[in-house]
Amino acid sequence: MLSDPYRSDDIYEACSYRHGAFWLTALMSTFRHVMLMQFQDGATQDQIDAALEGLGTMPGKVPGILRYEFGTDLGLVDGNPDLALVADFASEEDWRAYLTHPEHVAMSEAVITPIKGTMTRVQYLVE
Repeated sequence: MLSDPYRSDDIYEACSYRHGAFWLTALMSTFRHVMLMQFQDGATQDQIDAALEGLGTMPGKVPGILRYEFGTDLGLVDGNPDLALVADFASEEDWRAYLTHPEHVAMSEAVITPIKGTMTRVQYLVE
């Protein structure tokens, strides 16, 4: 058993339970971007599929993305957002570059904006 569960020289031994999450303690902070979106009423499955396809192209087109996961809600609880995205970057600067990258802007305008209802975003550091 570790004497301090938040610190260890062995990255595979140490784990953190802060903020209700579990992860291996990283050697450096990661900048995390989370986006939750409700689709507009009337968004078609073809539009949703196009948005998912567009999101899936971002890691190959925009440098600086360390981790990029997204998916549609399983519909288990009424009122949940329809789409979630979690993206990790090495720094705030890499995230800002992603936001303004021409490929990201073009994809967002082409396939996200037409079906975007409400959108909530949050950024935080994962240590």
